[in-house]
Amino acid sequence: MSCQSNHRASHPHAADAQYSGLLKTAFESAPLVPGVGPLLATGTYVMKTLTALLLLFVLPGLLFAQTKPQPRPKSFEVTAPATPDQKRAIFYDNAVRFFRLSKSARALSEAKGNKAEQEISRVNRDFDEGERQRDFAAIDRTLADDFIWTTFGGTVFDRAETSEHLKSGDSRYELYESDDVRIRIYGDTAVVTARLLRRGRNSKRDLSGEFRYTRVYLKQKGRWRMVAYQMTRIGQQ
Repeated sequence: MSCQSNHRASHPHAADAQYSGLLKTAFESAPLVPGVGPLLATGTYVMKTLTALLLLFVLPGLLFAQTKPQPRPKSFEVTAPATPDQKRAIFYDNAVRFFRLSKSARALSEAKGNKAEQEISRVNRDFDEGERQRDFAAIDRTLADDFIWTTFGGTVFDRAETSEHLKSGDSRYELYESDDVRIRIYGDTAVVTARLLRRGRNSKRDLSGEFRYTRVYLKQKGRWRMVAYQMTRIGQQ
């Protein structure tokens, strides 16, 4: 007996094979032995159930434990709330930035406004100089296609009628000049108000006097052109 026991202990795989063979023989002969078949069948079901539970719960846990945790995105990092001093510093910093941006935008807007005002002032002087020198081509360059002129007497001329009226007359001016000029710009539209001083005459009457006028300019294709002109004589005091 002792020799046989030592032989089994030294060959464990042989013992397992012998046990498996006996189990197989018992299972195959189970239908011939009353009560043995159901018992072995029950044991097989229990083993399958235990194996399924092992695969379902234990193995995923082992696999998950071996995986490295992913780092949390920086956007989800929790930071400490700002202190009152930090909040004040942030507020003042944002206020300074806003002030600088506003100042730059205002300076840019003023620069654009100054440039437009200079262009309009030049066109307005060109019109006056064209009237004084009877330079009809210069006058025509300042007028828009849909120009309307309302005289101090209430007569209304369009562009073609204005050109014909100026060319057909014999007016001569020694002075034709605007002062107290005020220019207000609204995008691509500008309104010019001023006092007109003129001294001259035609073959019929004296044309000298002081007038107040309103001229409206519109920027078309990059050029300022006059679209409306209305003048009123200043009464004698």
